Order: sequence, then structure tokens, then C-alpha cells
Amino acid sequence: MSLKQWNIIHSIAISIGIAVFHLTGLLWPVLLLALFSLIVLWRTQWYTISNLKPAGGYANLLTLLRYILILLIVAISPVWPLWSIGCLLIITVMLDGVDGYLARKLNHVTKFGALFDLETDALFIAVTGMMLYHRHIAGEWLLPAMYMRYFYVFVIILLQLNRIQEKRTRFGPAIAFIMCSSLILSFFYQTRVTSIFLMIASALILLSFVYSFFGVLSQRPQGSVKSWSSRRAWARRSRKSRRLI
Repeated sequence: MSLKQWNIIHSIAISIGIAVFHLTGLLWPVLLLALFSLIVLWRTQWYTISNLKPAGGYANLLTLLRYILILLIVAISPVWPLWSIGCLLIITVMLDGVDGYLARKLNHVTKFGALFDLETDALFIAVTGMMLYHRHIAGEWLLPAMYMRYFYVFVIILLQLNRIQEKRTRFGPAIAFIMCSSLILSFFYQTRVTSIFLMIASALILLSFVYSFFGVLSQRPQGSVKSWSSRRAWARRSRKSRRLI
């Protein structure tokens, strides 16, 4: 299984968990599906990272710790007070900076690590927003930014742009930091100011994905994406040529 194939499976799994959450109000389906996706990723990609020392590499192991910590936070979120959840979320954000530093310092930068880190960040934003929504701290206006990563993956696939290498924008990490900070702040303070801050961060996230989409679109080779009508016409011509033969 390639990384891009896993990315599709992961997006489908998390989207199913999100749908179940909105239908039932339960968070554990997202937790289980995210755990299943994690196991699939490491099992299918182990041969590509097992040569790192230690096996998997310090950076990837730290991202793995961050991913598992996020799942544990989701598991305890219904019963733990908001401030304690916020403290745990701060730890995950701090680890995010460390794993990137280790990857560059130890020359362990890989496509696996880049995608794993990206999807861990996306999972953090999605489940943190879900917890705020579940506690009635944030309204439905927050949801588009929370789930935009998975919607983005589906759009890229539908438009047949998934063969183009996805790149992080220069301002992407800064926007992600602003988003994570505003989400965490909402666990400590539920005021109008924090809500406005979160709204601004959500708008920046949406604009970032729009910018990334057009960036991928601009890299598309001319004629690489055929319209539905042109594909149908090509199929008719193929059938006709086979009959003539």
C-alpha cells in the first residue's frame, strides 16, 4: 500500500467517525477508526522506515507518541475537566515542534514522516474542535475548518490531482500554530475574545486550504484531467474501433 492510498483510507475512516459523531454524539468511533488507520500505516510502511536508527526513527516515534496521546485525550475528554485537557493538548503541540527538529537534525526527513506529521496535525485540529463542539463551547461555524483536511483529500482525488506532490505552504505552519493555540486557549477561557480569535484562525485555515488547492491545480499538466463528457466520448470511440476490428 502506498502512502497516497493510505491517505485516502485514512480520510475515509476519519470521515466515517465524524459522521457517527454528529449522528450519535459519541467520540469513541473516531478514536477507534483513527487507531485502526494508524496500525495500517505503520504495518504497511514499516519496511520504508525500519532502516532508521532506532527502528522507525526518533522523529517518527515522537510523532507516534503524539498521535497516541491525542487518542488518549479523546478517550478521557468526556470525564476530565477542560483545563486538564488543555494542559495535555499543550504537551502535544510542544512535541510537534520537537519531532520536526529531530527529523532535520538527524537527517530522518522522509515522505512517510512528512505525511504522518501532517495527518497527526489534522487529527489534532479535528478532534480538538469536536471536543469543543461536544462541550457546547464552539458552534457549527467551527466545523468546516475542523474537517477541511479530509474534504480537501476527497476533492483532490475526485479531480484526479492526487498524483501531484502536495507541498506545505510557507505560511502553513504559522496558521496551524495559530489554529492550535486558539483551540487550546478555548479550553482555559470561554469568552467572547477567545471565540473571535478562534473564528479568525478558522478563516485562516480555510483560506490556507483554498490556496493549497489552487497551488496543486496550477501544477496540473495540461490535459491531465479529462472531463466526464470527454472520457465518455473517448470510451465510445474505443468501442467503435473494437467493432471495426
